[in-house]
Amino acid sequence: MSTMDLLKLMMVLSGGSAEGNASDELKKLDDLLTEAGIPFENFGMQICYYGPEGRPKPKDSNVWQGPGIGAVCSVIASGYGSSEGLLEISGLMTREEMDRVHDTALGHLTAEDVFARIRTHYESCK
Repeated sequence: MSTMDLLKLMMVLSGGSAEGNASDELKKLDDLLTEAGIPFENFGMQICYYGPEGRPKPKDSNVWQGPGIGAVCSVIASGYGSSEGLLEISGLMTREEMDRVHDTALGHLTAEDVFARIRTHYESCK
């Protein structure tokens, strides 16, 4: 039995997730966005994509603008699906998705799922 198999078995027996950690998916997303040259900000457990122009500048330079303000898509590793090692987004959802989940957040997404949405938006704005 490999070390990884043993770790997965221990996680299952302890009631944890054998599939991985949502912060691992967030790291994957960070790597994908960086490799593609898509601007974003990583705030630890949250990645914000603001569009091709980057983060909007506040009109008053003395006002601190918190993470996610003005973001096209905010991605977190502590929302719907995090117990399965998956990500949640707010933004870049279809009307059908919002109607289906009755929310403005959609979870249970992989880094690749989120990257595809962000890349499509980024390329459509160029």
